[in-house]
Amino acid sequence: MSVIALIFSVFGAFLGPFGTYNTMTFGMRLAFWCLTSLGLGLASVSAVYVLHKSFERLSIWILLMLASLITAWPGAFYISWLYPRLSEMASAQASLPALALEVCVIAFLALSLHFILTPLLHLAIEPEQPDLRPEPSAENEPKTEPRLSHIHPPIFNHLPQALREAQIISISMEDHYANIRTTMGEHLHLMRLSDAIADLGSISGTQIHRSHWVAEEFAHTLEKVGRKHEMTLTDGNRLPVSNTYLEAARELVD
Repeated sequence: MSVIALIFSVFGAFLGPFGTYNTMTFGMRLAFWCLTSLGLGLASVSAVYVLHKSFERLSIWILLMLASLITAWPGAFYISWLYPRLSEMASAQASLPALALEVCVIAFLALSLHFILTPLLHLAIEPEQPDLRPEPSAENEPKTEPRLSHIHPPIFNHLPQALREAQIISISMEDHYANIRTTMGEHLHLMRLSDAIADLGSISGTQIHRSHWVAEEFAHTLEKVGRKHEMTLTDGNRLPVSNTYLEAARELVD
């Protein structure tokens, strides 16, 4: 969300919505929009989080619209409070209802950009993952038909075609996205961890943290680091282990 907030701050400083173009210098507009983007961003993302937890079956677009509506009036009051502190005007030029409407539209645009760009940015910076699947040998290779995609567990339906013949290593939550890490790369999908675990089917593994699940085949070591525990996977990735799941994590590496 920080990238989106920065984009809106810069555009706000140059375009001067809410009457800020005529009542503030460029530096004041930049400060105003940075604080506004930060405040509205925290409020709208918090609203999305609460709604997503409470109404898990809502489509993403309905969820974003509801979060924007919830943010509208608190955002309008926040701007009305902030405006005179950075402007020569005693109050914002727009009325509270007009501010609330503008906040609603801006929040919806910002949230939409966030949920559209997050997977794209992740793909852009994602390093190429080595193929960790064992090399097949002629003597050990079973004389069976190739595994077909339609017998995969449902979790594979959330992966791009290029990753559907890989093995699942771990699943970690990033904001509202499940980062499904495989032997051929990783992929972000908008879903809850509990739903992702339910879709794993017969894949053996254990949840080790409220935000992390690990496949049994790729769990390597468990060690205590300071007051906390961490699990190292066979691909070198290290994940935190919470006390709630500590015994299950120990069984996973034994």
